[in-house]
Amino acid sequence: MDKSPWSIVLGLLRLALWDDESVRTVLPVEGTVWHEVRRIAREQTMDGILFDALNKLPKEERPPIELWLRWLGGTQRVAERNRRINAALKKWQAEMVPLFPHEPMLLKGQGAAMNWPEPAHRVAGDIDWLVGAGGWDCMLAFEKKLGLTYAPEREKHLEFDYEGVPVECHRAATFFYGRKRNRAWKRIEAAWMAEGGRRLALSDGTEVTVPQPGFDALFLFVHAFMHLIPEGVGLRQLTDWTLLLVRYADSIDRQRLLREVEELGMTAGFGAFGYAAVQALGLPRRAFPLAVDDYRKAGEWLLNDMCEGGNFGRKRTRRDESRKGAWSEELRIFVDMFRRSLSTGRHFGSVARTYPWLRTLNYFRKKYR
Repeated sequence: MDKSPWSIVLGLLRLALWDDESVRTVLPVEGTVWHEVRRIAREQTMDGILFDALNKLPKEERPPIELWLRWLGGTQRVAERNRRINAALKKWQAEMVPLFPHEPMLLKGQGAAMNWPEPAHRVAGDIDWLVGAGGWDCMLAFEKKLGLTYAPEREKHLEFDYEGVPVECHRAATFFYGRKRNRAWKRIEAAWMAEGGRRLALSDGTEVTVPQPGFDALFLFVHAFMHLIPEGVGLRQLTDWTLLLVRYADSIDRQRLLREVEELGMTAGFGAFGYAAVQALGLPRRAFPLAVDDYRKAGEWLLNDMCEGGNFGRKRTRRDESRKGAWSEELRIFVDMFRRSLSTGRHFGSVARTYPWLRTLNYFRKKYR
């Protein structure tokens, strides 16, 4: 292992996940290196779990005390946000779920956190619910009946604040701009929904319905990959997926998972994510249905892109949400996506190469229908 800050971040992550102490071979390091490690941790939204790794180190191998204390404060803020989100989830379960024809299914987020060594230290974003077609109609009725205020964009989800927490309700778990691929996804999702979800107790004991592990393994990958194409993806999403694959290794039908990935035309991306999970995070090879070494080039590109771009590529590109929908902003977004697709397309095929064109076509369909 080298002493680069990125390599130390990955080493600390493996220490936190699996008690892999190989990172200690390059410790201690100078304070300037530790500041770079913390910077990367924040860019990747991995502050909390990497702090857990620090506490597994002898004191002489930890960061300077001033930095350690700031890191501690950041981790406490992560835990506090998780408490607020869990409180909102608990209230939603009590007040909103009984109003739906079928119980919504929790996606990603707090459900994925339950696979982490310390769920409260996973940096939380928003709350995502899969409500289905019937639930979508209910949400439209709730807008006036319950006084909810939805964001203008309603093609993929209904977005609003609930108890001070951002919430998204989805008619389908994900959405493809290409019609053929979107039809394939709908068939796959419908088959899984017919099998039902599973009950999961969150950290505070609140029980929610979440996807079956096999569907979750597909969805977490697809969701991360569809962010990778136009902007980027970070270690948090790769960790969510890796921990799910490990925890449910015995219950995930890996051949079915691979068939579904192939039906979506995303095998190259799937292999690259598997390579990254094995090489960087320590995913056991037996938990993955492909020979990851066959995807080394794309996997190395993925890891470099994650390092360069940070969480969802925000280190690389910042968008002005106040100008969303304006012609000049849409043109700038298209140019950025097109340039990026030149790189992603070389590694991941048509799903990446066609993305900017299909997304732009969809934009015009919405604007002029």
